[in-house]
Amino acid sequence: RENILTMDTLNPQVKAVEYAVRGPIVLKAGDIERCLEEGGTKPFTEVIRANIGDAQAMGQQPITFLRQV
Repeated sequence: RENILTMDTLNPQVKAVEYAVRGPIVLKAGDIERCLEEGGTKPFTEVIRANIGDAQAMGQQPITFLRQV
């Protein structure tokens, strides 16, 4: 069969994808958090880390079975 996906036929851009948990945005957020902890001023008082999709870490209630259905 010609239409079989293998590592040889996979798009090279898909192979090169990286999950940047510690990418530049996260590093900048860490710098801003340290600045705030040290008494620096920003037009906000806290940093919400939404980069990993952890909604509960941001205060959202866990999804319940009834809400899922």
